[in-house]
Amino acid sequence: MSNINSKNTKRDISAAFIDLTKSAERMTEINISSVAFAANMHRNTIYYHFRDMRDLCLWTIHSELTGLAGTGDYFEVKDAVATFFTRFRPLLAFAKHELGTEEYLRQMRLEILPLVEPFTAGPAINSEEAKKIAVDTFVELIIVASTIHERPDKMIHLIFSSIMPEILRRDLV
Repeated sequence: MSNINSKNTKRDISAAFIDLTKSAERMTEINISSVAFAANMHRNTIYYHFRDMRDLCLWTIHSELTGLAGTGDYFEVKDAVATFFTRFRPLLAFAKHELGTEEYLRQMRLEILPLVEPFTAGPAINSEEAKKIAVDTFVELIIVASTIHERPDKMIHLIFSSIMPEILRRDLV
């Protein structure tokens, strides 16, 4: 029973954190104390579930991204990735600020990789190295789209539906 309560508490903390990223004027306003206040909890409760803000960031990103992806169906994953990078833009900006650009990109790659990897497999891939190149290209395109575009959802849909199939067809046979 405590496991269920623990998961609910983590979700409540995460929801308060997401709300703070949307409403804070400056990223420096967001810290463990402000998350605890927004979640109507004591700071120790936050620290019981998360080591620090970095841990909270990473857990929230992972939880939201995997929650949106659902079954792993191609269209569901495409929509989930596009929705995630649009809906959670303030959270991602905070994560980039908190983690640093290099660590943020590394973590985002780790989160997106398992979602897109199944879509790069198939007869067009002729070796493990080619598969790795395809997956890396796919992930990097998504990260770039999410970082530089005001509306990343449209660019991510384009990557899934046009760009990546073309790369697979032309370059990896």
